[in-house]
Amino acid sequence: VPSLPEVDNNLWQSWITARTGLTTDIADTGTDATLPFPDALLRRLPRQSGFTPLRRACVTMLGITTVAGIAALCLSATANRQLLRHIGDDLHQFYAVPAEEFITKARRLSVLKDDAVMLDGYYREGELLRLGLGLYPGEQIRQPVLRAIRDYRPPEQKMEVTASLQAQTVRLDSMSLFDVGQARLKDGSTKVLVDTLVNIRAKPGWLILVAGYTDATGDEKSNQQLSLRRAEAVRNWMLQTSDIPATCFAVQGLGESQPAATNDTPQGRAVNRRVEISLVPRSDACQDVK
Repeated sequence: VPSLPEVDNNLWQSWITARTGLTTDIADTGTDATLPFPDALLRRLPRQSGFTPLRRACVTMLGITTVAGIAALCLSATANRQLLRHIGDDLHQFYAVPAEEFITKARRLSVLKDDAVMLDGYYREGELLRLGLGLYPGEQIRQPVLRAIRDYRPPEQKMEVTASLQAQTVRLDSMSLFDVGQARLKDGSTKVLVDTLVNIRAKPGWLILVAGYTDATGDEKSNQQLSLRRAEAVRNWMLQTSDIPATCFAVQGLGESQPAATNDTPQGRAVNRRVEISLVPRSDACQDVK
């Protein structure tokens, strides 16, 4: 207490001396004046902000992450908006086509089927990264597409096999295409097949039927298998050399069951050894043709 007189070798001084080795004479400065705080030096001291290098790096990374997240959300929103517009346009064009225009309707239906395949892939395997971040509409666009495909019923078409259809049937001589007993096309058969391909045009609602026939020589089962392999060989050649989809084709091996002439003469047997390509009306056939 300042008002009390100082006592030499008091308990406090004894404790300080024991701990620090300082005596009263050393500690006593001989003056009661207190030194002022060096305020002039404060302006020369280095100033430090509250941001350490680690804190500054964390704040920078947080800012970069925030900007990147906002940019990713904007890109995802744009991609999803484009997808919605694309699916919406396809649905609108499909419903805008009258049912009587079944060819145009079939084309628009094919577009919707492609959309359904894409959306089913997103449903099973997950959407693309650019469509993610919780913005992908998912079932909101997938179900209307599936409903449009499921509810579509093509109008009944009364198609009759008339002379015009018969004119679209092409008969090929097997001997000009295959060696005896073989189902592999000859090297010189290309010209015959090319001429045939010129006369065959894929159309929605029409099936390209490739049927193989043989004469009555040999075993009936072997003849049926040989006629089927020959029909498949012609079909495969047409697939490889044209842009006709596989859904437009059907093959048959009829063997000796439907002869076009008698099997009692060499000339008749030669006529029966044939491959016929014809267009057959079928409403669900060849829908991939644009």
